Amino acid sequence: MANRWRGEIPFPALGKDVFISFPLDDLAELEDRFGEDFFTIIEARSAKLSYKTISACLSVGLKRRNKDGSVSLIWETEGKEALLAEKFKLSDAVKPILDALSISLLQKTYDELIAEAVELQKKQDAENLKRVKEAAEEAGVPFNEALSDGLFKLLTSLGSTQ
Repeated sequence: MANRWRGEIPFPALGKDVFISFPLDDLAELEDRFGEDFFTIIEARSAKLSYKTISACLSVGLKRRNKDGSVSLIWETEGKEALLAEKFKLSDAVKPILDALSISLLQKTYDELIAEAVELQKKQDAENLKRVKEAAEEAGVPFNEALSDGLFKLLTSLGSTQ
C-alpha cells in the first residue's frame, strides 16, 4: 500500500501495491534527463500528453511494494503492457506523476501548489490594480477612464497581432 508520508501516490490501475514516488535519487535522475527545470518541463510536456516524457517519469517512479516490503520498478515489466492492454490511459498517469513530484520537492500536492499559485496571482493582480489607481490619481486622470483607455489599447494591440 502506498505511503503518502514517503511521497508515494497510489496508482490503483495496476494494483493496490503500486504507486508512483520520486525519492532523492529519482529526482536526480529526472534532473539528468530533463535538466535543472525538470519539474516545469515535465509539467508542460505532461499537459500535452507527451508519451516520451510520461513514460520516462513512469520508468523512474512507477513502483510496486512486494510482500517482503521491498520495492521494485515496474514500468518495463508491467507498466507498458498494462498501457497497451488499456488498463489505464496515458492521461491517468499525469496527475499522480505531478503529485508525486510536488510532494517530493515541496511536501504539497500538485493541487495545493496550483491553489497557492492562483492565490498569489490574485494578490499580485490586486497590487497591480492598486498601483494603476494610484498612478492615475497622481496624474489627475479618473481611474475608470485610465482603466478603460488601457483596456482599449490592450485589446486593440491583441486584435492586431496573431
